[in-house]
Amino acid sequence: MIDTTLGELLQVDEALVRVAAEKLPYAAAHRLDVIRRAVLPELKHFYDQRNALITELGEQRPSTPAERMAGARDTVATISPTSPQFVAFANRVAELAAVPVHLNVERFDPALAPKLEITPQDVGILRAFFINGGPDGE
Repeated sequence: MIDTTLGELLQVDEALVRVAAEKLPYAAAHRLDVIRRAVLPELKHFYDQRNALITELGEQRPSTPAERMAGARDTVATISPTSPQFVAFANRVAELAAVPVHLNVERFDPALAPKLEITPQDVGILRAFFINGGPDGE
């Protein structure tokens, strides 16, 4: 079981994608896939809530042709750092990022992928997702 926060999951997902892009033994690839499938619904919740805050505190503007081609409506909500509501928005997003998350999945065992090459940055980001805190057992 893994305890984290919504904010930490934002970095974790990017690191999981990078690590999962490596060629891995089946058991390792499967374990990473199970972890990522547990992370994605939590991230959807974060982005849905953040987008609701943008709609609530931001301003409406006409969508661009590129946004409409990507599925946007005729108007989109945005919030600018110069907006009077930006500080309130940033504070509420920080509160949202601090929400605790409990993932009901087993940690990744680096022994499943002994030849895995991973950056020190990704080890730090994924530490809570590794058995024994990481490949070095710390």
